[in-house]
Amino acid sequence: MNFYSIKENEYYAQTRRDIIPYIPKTGSMLDVGCSGGNTLCYLKENKIINEGVGIDFMEVAGSNQKNPLIDKFILTNVEKKDIDLPKNYFDILLCADVLEHLIDPWDILEYLKTFCKKGAHIIISIPNLREYRALYKIFFKGDFQYQSSGILDKTHLRFFCKKNIKDIVTNAGLKIISIQPSFKTCPLQKKRKLFSAITLSIFDQFLAQQYIIVARKIN
Repeated sequence: MNFYSIKENEYYAQTRRDIIPYIPKTGSMLDVGCSGGNTLCYLKENKIINEGVGIDFMEVAGSNQKNPLIDKFILTNVEKKDIDLPKNYFDILLCADVLEHLIDPWDILEYLKTFCKKGAHIIISIPNLREYRALYKIFFKGDFQYQSSGILDKTHLRFFCKKNIKDIVTNAGLKIISIQPSFKTCPLQKKRKLFSAITLSIFDQFLAQQYIIVARKIN
């Protein structure tokens, strides 16, 4: 069964407002796993980026993939390594909840960075398996039941904690500038943000549903 085909439409129609604060107002962006293209359109429409290219492995009917705000949309599986784009070109690479869906995310991140200029911003979000609800379900209920979305999404092939997230980024030769729980910038996560503030961020590794990493290409 193709689990991507049975997901709700809203899965592909999200504008990643939690990621937008991390995106610098500069130049061109390659959005890998752009889904319906809503985030790219938002960034172009609000003049946060000047050029936006999106890549996804499936067409999303009725989406923004063909919106003229997107300068180019490429339909391909990135693990085929057949992307026809110039090397050392983009100022920003965005991989929002992409790497956990890949067979070999370590290799593909190294491949994707070749399309970025030296000094480019690499922005990645990855689910955190150490989040307290996932831990409770696994360790106290003995249940690793996959779901239609979230940390235990049926389409996830790889799972990471904060340490492993750092490793995959640094092993690709990227320099981490910051790594933050997504609830810090998500307007819908007020309770987690408040609890984090009260507890001086001590429990953030258990509160984080995913991490947002900002890195730079250093060579």
